[in-house]
Amino acid sequence: MKRTIFLPSLLALSVPFASAQLPFVDLLVEHDDANAQLHVFLRANDYDFGELVSSISFSIRWPEASAATLGFGSSAWCPYPNSAFQPSPGSTITAGNGFKYKNWTFFGLGTYISAITDDGGCDNSLLADTWIEVATIPVNNDPGATAIDVATDQYAIDNNLLYYISLNGVDRTGGVFSGTTAVAPVPLAPSPMTIAPNPANASTTITLNEGRMIDEVEIMDTGGRVVRRDRGGLNTLTLDVRTLESGAYQLIVRSEGRSWAQPMLIAR
Repeated sequence: MKRTIFLPSLLALSVPFASAQLPFVDLLVEHDDANAQLHVFLRANDYDFGELVSSISFSIRWPEASAATLGFGSSAWCPYPNSAFQPSPGSTITAGNGFKYKNWTFFGLGTYISAITDDGGCDNSLLADTWIEVATIPVNNDPGATAIDVATDQYAIDNNLLYYISLNGVDRTGGVFSGTTAVAPVPLAPSPMTIAPNPANASTTITLNEGRMIDEVEIMDTGGRVVRRDRGGLNTLTLDVRTLESGAYQLIVRSEGRSWAQPMLIAR
């Protein structure tokens, strides 16, 4: 997939980036229904990062039939007018596949995020293996419990709307996670869900840690269609996936009002 990234300020930078430890960075968007907001989190894997976030792009989708709209968004983590992290939303697209889509892009303007605010930075870093809330997006006209998540389906693939992050001008995109419950005022812990084997052939087993019980599991294809739904009851559930075609899927696990999503591959 071809992706064009506009980085006007990188040419002017004289700081050598080669010495930096560059983590892969995961994205999490949680729907805080009670406060009509989306909370956007980033998590650096293995290494802290406080240098140049060259660009971030991700898209949100929600049902076409919903009256909900998504606002501009803001970053208390790196607020305007600091240049290191500013949200720029696109227009809402009604794709005709049952969903609406809206894309957000953040461009770094040549400033380390760890720089002090007087120098245009955020005075913050992405800490290793820790979810950091970096932005909020208002949800307007929501009748309640609208399913809002990060777009990872075929439409997002075909229209260059997938999650992307560049650190010091290098692609370091990690995993994508969505949730539909209110967010605690502290960084979220990593997902308690594991899937093995993944890729799967004939079957795969889902496990929820931390004493959680699986209520329901859904498997969605790249078009956003639910192709499989199973009930749980224990903290593990083995799925027979022999009836599903080879390819990429999104696995959604629900437990006690919470939900977690994780990509799953079926390969034969």
